[in-house]
Amino acid sequence: MGQVIVFCSGKGGTGKTSMCALIAMGLAQRGKRVLVIDACPGMRCMDIVFGAEAQAIYSWADVMEERCSYSDAVIHAKVDILGAPWNRNDTDGAGMKDITNHFRSEYDHILIDAAPGLELSALFGAADSAIVVIEPDMMSVRIADKVCATARRTLRDINLLVNRYDHRAVTEGSAVSIDVIEELIAYPLTGIVPQTRQIKNMIRLRQLSGKAGDIIKLIAGRIDGEVTQLTPVGKLASFKDR
Repeated sequence: MGQVIVFCSGKGGTGKTSMCALIAMGLAQRGKRVLVIDACPGMRCMDIVFGAEAQAIYSWADVMEERCSYSDAVIHAKVDILGAPWNRNDTDGAGMKDITNHFRSEYDHILIDAAPGLELSALFGAADSAIVVIEPDMMSVRIADKVCATARRTLRDINLLVNRYDHRAVTEGSAVSIDVIEELIAYPLTGIVPQTRQIKNMIRLRQLSGKAGDIIKLIAGRIDGEVTQLTPVGKLASFKDR
């Protein structure tokens, strides 16, 4: 049975969708069957991220409202995608749970890219775990703490993914350190991704590469059950953006 993970954040602009897409690629590179559900109708861009917008005919709303079959709604790209509707912003909790339960037998990992904000109960109810994507700033950390509290009502497996970590900014005092994040939000870290142009390049090319790609692969391995160490902060301090 496949595991269902919600990628979420309390605010926009944390790189949540990029992290969800790249980690999906990392899992697919490990030979896993991966489905990404775009549960962010406001952006509705996961099909574009994977260059499959021409196939985006149906969405999960069409499945819920029985306008198409489960299989007809799936977009086949580097990973499989279940797109978001363009004409609704709510998520039917029971309907989403029916969808994830249907696909569990077909996929090893189902990743749900949630909309930013705190209205996530419907998605948490359809999932096994949550990864809260945050940036190392106090606003992101404070809102992420609220997201974790909301998730805790339904889920027991909640992890943090720190994106755009900049060691220089931390030493200058303009960003929050990993130690402070761990102190303020008492949930385990599943990964630390540095601030780098390599992320945009990997999204553009739809391919993991370079040192940042190696970090994404390590995170994907950890999600897949492999026991690996987090990339040390000291190593990120010497990360070269190239």
